[in-house]
Amino acid sequence: MATATNVVDGPDYIAFRVPEGRGLLTIVAVVQPGAGATFPWAIWYSALAPTGEFKKAPLNYTRFGIGGRIAKTLLEAIKAGGSLPAELVDQLSIVKL
Repeated sequence: MATATNVVDGPDYIAFRVPEGRGLLTIVAVVQPGAGATFPWAIWYSALAPTGEFKKAPLNYTRFGIGGRIAKTLLEAIKAGGSLPAELVDQLSIVKL
């Protein structure tokens, strides 16, 4: 996937899945500007947190970068309580936190 990047910090948007109960929860996160650390802060959006949660980005977060246009579409769907395209979600990495 193409990524929108901030020259200093890596990708502006990341997306991945995490184990949740018996399934997987899709996360789309906005990496905070100037974070610049190995574990920068990001706002995580998901079906369980449609308004976002401020959390640390996962280890090797740069591997999960996605393009800004795709990220914004996914974020709009999450905030509206909509479903995400299965063909895209299936391609996202699974991260064990």
